[in-house]
Amino acid sequence: MRRPHSRWAVLLAGVAVLVPCGAWYLLGTRQLERETHQLLENARRDATSAAHRTASHLAVRLEELDDHESNRPFVHYWPDYLAYAQSCSTPKPRRSPLARGKRHKLVAAYFQIDPRGRVSSPDSAIDVSALTFDHADGEDRRREFRDRDLVATSPPPATAAVAPRPASVRPAESPDKPLVVPCADQPAQVLQFRWQTGAWRGEPALLAVRQVITGGEAFAQGFVVDKIALLHLPHERGLPTTLRPGDGRGETEARIPILGATWHVFVDPGPRLDRATARASMLWGQFHNSFFAGALGAALAGIFLVVLIRRSEQLAADRSRFAAAAAHELRTPLAGIRLHGEMLGLSLGNPRRVTEYADRITDEAERLTRLVANVFNYTQVDQKRLRLALRQGDLGEVVRHALTLVEPIIERAGASLRVTIAEPLPTVRLDADAVHQMVRNLVDNAEKYARNASDRTIQIDVKAGFRGGEVVTLTVRDRGPGVDLDDHERIFQPFSRSARDDRGAGGLGLGLAVVRTLANAHGGGVTLETPPDGGAAFVVWFPVAERSAAS
Repeated sequence: MRRPHSRWAVLLAGVAVLVPCGAWYLLGTRQLERETHQLLENARRDATSAAHRTASHLAVRLEELDDHESNRPFVHYWPDYLAYAQSCSTPKPRRSPLARGKRHKLVAAYFQIDPRGRVSSPDSAIDVSALTFDHADGEDRRREFRDRDLVATSPPPATAAVAPRPASVRPAESPDKPLVVPCADQPAQVLQFRWQTGAWRGEPALLAVRQVITGGEAFAQGFVVDKIALLHLPHERGLPTTLRPGDGRGETEARIPILGATWHVFVDPGPRLDRATARASMLWGQFHNSFFAGALGAALAGIFLVVLIRRSEQLAADRSRFAAAAAHELRTPLAGIRLHGEMLGLSLGNPRRVTEYADRITDEAERLTRLVANVFNYTQVDQKRLRLALRQGDLGEVVRHALTLVEPIIERAGASLRVTIAEPLPTVRLDADAVHQMVRNLVDNAEKYARNASDRTIQIDVKAGFRGGEVVTLTVRDRGPGVDLDDHERIFQPFSRSARDDRGAGGLGLGLAVVRTLANAHGGGVTLETPPDGGAAFVVWFPVAERSAAS
């Protein structure tokens, strides 16, 4: 049964472990939740800042592109054009640099819309026939660029020279007449580029479109922005960025500040969020590992504390029990010695029983001797100072000599010994004094616990046997009530008694503990067996000594 103090120790140890661990876990999880939220918030904030930085940077790049293309001659939008020397008197054909693929790094394609609404590119390798405008509202308004503001447009300067048309060109009023090949020196009114939203190759496209009026005809010229090249920003690596039409209003979207078209930058925070989530998972894993390690350490410390308290209580109880038992065990023989000594000294009692009185004094002195020897041996074992002088010898002879010393005492107690020693026996290594101590303890134990048995014969057998190797066994059997199965191991513990001790048997509970310690010191051991016909049999075995080469 657990003692009340042990219950309080377990309760206090549990509180000492659970309360700090619970507080640690609660505070740690709250801190980790704040750190996780901060990591995710930083990832989103980085994406938002990147979107605004990218939008501002793209606006600058688009303005530079606008300036660059505004300085490009309008004739470059024809695959071929004429260049005149000396006031266009001598025509000389030229190939447009755009037809040779020399376009700006941020331009995906150049295009021109003629007065008849046909879309062409100076580079024949690029197909712009499917180019549409105003992709945002789905209306193709290319005719607007052809016809818009023709009336309001200022005419070319009067002083500008008009290039003569080649003789092969039919009159302009013919609806299917070919367009005139322009001249680089031909007067023209070129308006500024305007940003527009269109579609090219099945995707939204950012376009720059301008009107050119030359020779009495209006053309629309422009270029398609290469979104991939435009978004090539080395300082924003690691953040996937896309260019989209419309006014982005998301957290990681930012509108590009340009006129004429509404486009925005979208920065995908996914990679940063994934890294933040992975970092948070790592922090949670580290916290759980450290928490469980600390909790395990605290639990082990609590268990150690409980064991230490219970051990201290056990030691205190053992001391108390030992003091009480020792006082009782010492008082009884001392009282007998004193009584019979006084009777002998004062010539009291029956004079014919003088010998009996002397024997009683001898028995009580022997009892004190065994008690003191057991206490001494236990003290030696407890302090790890037990030393045996092992020598090769005959166990049968040592047991026979020990029995001659204890047999008179056993017979006066009303019991008898039956001894069987097999011949010959193998030689074992033993300490004779230790074997005497074991024999006295086992025989005294058998006599004590079989005092109420109908047969008080104590059987002692010494014979050769086998227990994982060749051994010699010493068996001491009584015919008492036996030992409960649950007590077979406990009775070998110091200060432990079996349930049958309630029937009046005395002692300190050290005899069997000393027997086991001495048997183990011989390299053997001791066990308790229950014979089929009742009683208890203690079996001590000794390993056989190695035979010499001569034998």
